[in-house]
Amino acid sequence: MRTAIRVALAAVALSASAFVQAVTVVLDPVAQGQFAGTFQSTHSEAGNFADTFEFVSPVDGFITITLDSTTTGILSVQFLGYQLTQGPLVFLSASHEVIGPLGILEGPQTLTLGIQAAPPIAPHTPALTSYTGKIVIQALPIPEPGTWLLTTIGLLALASRMKLARHRRQR
Repeated sequence: MRTAIRVALAAVALSASAFVQAVTVVLDPVAQGQFAGTFQSTHSEAGNFADTFEFVSPVDGFITITLDSTTTGILSVQFLGYQLTQGPLVFLSASHEVIGPLGILEGPQTLTLGIQAAPPIAPHTPALTSYTGKIVIQALPIPEPGTWLLTTIGLLALASRMKLARHRRQR
C-alpha cells in the first residue's frame, strides 16, 4: 500500500478514537523500578479501527510497547500508527512493532492505536483478527549517595582549579 494512503488511514483511524471506549491496562511491579501490563483486542470485521488503552504510570521513566498480530497470513492486523497521551501521532506499517523506549511521566496515560484489520478469506465470514500488546515502564535511575559525593568533589575541584588559574593570570 502506498505510504500516503497508509498515513491517511492511520490519521482517520486515530481521529475516530473519541468514539471508542477505552480499555484499562493494569501495570504490575515485575522488578525493582519496573512495571508491566498486557492488553489485547479482537475485531470481527475488516476495516480501520482505533483502539484506546488507559493506564497509570507509577513512576517517571521510560516506556516500551510491544505489539504483535496474533493472527497470521491474510488475516493479520497491520498497525497504522499510535499516539501516547498528548504526544505526536507516529505512523507505523507492520504486524509486529516495538515502540520505545520513550520518556514518560508519572500519572494517567492514554495509548491510542490505529490498526487495519484484514478482510476475511471467504465472503460473509467473520475476520476475527486480533493482536496483543505489552507495556513495560522502567523507572529513571536515581544516583546513589556515593555518586553524588564523587560528583560534588569533582565539581569543587574543578571550580578550585579555575579560580587558581584566574588568580595566576591576574598577577
